[in-house]
Amino acid sequence: MSDELQPIDPARFGDQLAAATAWEPMEAEGASFCTYRVVEISPTRYELRMTRHLSIYLVLTFVCGLASFGALLSWWLERPDHVHIAWLLLPLTAGIVFTGLGGLMFYQGRKPVVFDKQLNQYRDDRYRKLNARCGLEAQHETNLDQIGALQILTYLESEGDFYYFELNLVLQDSDRIAVTCHGSLKHLREDAAKLARFLGVPLWDGTDQQITKTLASYLGVSVRDVPAHIE
Repeated sequence: MSDELQPIDPARFGDQLAAATAWEPMEAEGASFCTYRVVEISPTRYELRMTRHLSIYLVLTFVCGLASFGALLSWWLERPDHVHIAWLLLPLTAGIVFTGLGGLMFYQGRKPVVFDKQLNQYRDDRYRKLNARCGLEAQHETNLDQIGALQILTYLESEGDFYYFELNLVLQDSDRIAVTCHGSLKHLREDAAKLARFLGVPLWDGTDQQITKTLASYLGVSVRDVPAHIE
């Protein structure tokens, strides 16, 4: 599948902020399935929360890592004279890594992404403190009145198997903040529309200009109709 995407013409949105905004995907980490959905907590507070699919995936990662570590360790303890522990270091380490990674991502991922009108605050609690400790530069909060628009973009996964769809906040100074990224355009569009109405800002959907003719051919539809067929 070709990764040559249709260029985006910001002029179609009729907004000076759109013309000043970058239209290259931010390429945040994503998945081929829907990972987060918008939930209305109250009329003044919306949150982005982990889906059941992502919860199950992360729990399975944790359980499989823990099970493989326990099984290998138990097997070795029953016959320590037959196999040197050094031969098991790599698989045991892999089990520990999968257990720790699954547990950490589940714990961090369950923290909400908050849009709070009373506090005039956008805040992504998922990896804010962790990134700060690791010295990673990523913007995880801003005032709601600094958000000028929402932006939807797409890009091809590195292996070329499927498309990611990302939702970004566009600030009044044209800087962007990545909100979420996954493989369901239908759900992303629904959530983006809810947030746009809640925030009172325009929604710029660039996906219809980005989808390739190759993908349109694969789906048997026109380039213009491709986004409506991707879920």
